[in-house]
Amino acid sequence: MRFLLDMPRAVNAIGLILLGALAAGGGAAFFLYQANTDRLALIAKAEEARLIADEAARSGRTVTDEANRKLDAASQEIAKAQARIRALEEERTWLAKATTLTTSRIATTWKEWINFTLGVTVKLPPTVTDVKIADANLDAGWLVIKPYKDENISTDTAYLVKGHLLIGSKTETSWMFRVQSNANITHVVYVYPNPRVTERTILDALSTLTFRDQ
Repeated sequence: MRFLLDMPRAVNAIGLILLGALAAGGGAAFFLYQANTDRLALIAKAEEARLIADEAARSGRTVTDEANRKLDAASQEIAKAQARIRALEEERTWLAKATTLTTSRIATTWKEWINFTLGVTVKLPPTVTDVKIADANLDAGWLVIKPYKDENISTDTAYLVKGHLLIGSKTETSWMFRVQSNANITHVVYVYPNPRVTERTILDALSTLTFRDQ
């Protein structure tokens, strides 16, 4: 009987998880479409600049510095757009593989810690009482969050938290994730498991993370 009573709540929870995943995936698809559109517009501008240069060459006139500048600028922007498209496609792949983290009932009661400069909030268990909050990072000992600075992060694990991907790797002694949304990488999250902090506690803490869009 209790199982039957709990079923609507379970169905609702599953529905929310699916909606969250669909929303995140839809966002990635939108930005991928927009990036492709921007790339096509840039290609058109580059072609226009090339035609101007070709016409100048055929007529025996010297190609102007302005035409060359436009062509170089368009080529650079096309390269950036193509790199962004590759990043969005990679992100869409990770979205399909990521484990969605949902906050447990007990974690909702934990104290929330905020670093306004980083644009980060996280809830941590009552055992965590000394959190160092500075402009550059949020340091709770076994959980550290910093701005992303081109760190080399191996990737074999991904979590989805409120529309943001945590992509990285885990070992017995350390976890390291980059935080990204819409192909923009903003933060790095370090976790240092120890005998006093269970994996369940770590995942509960990660599930409470929020990141201000950059």
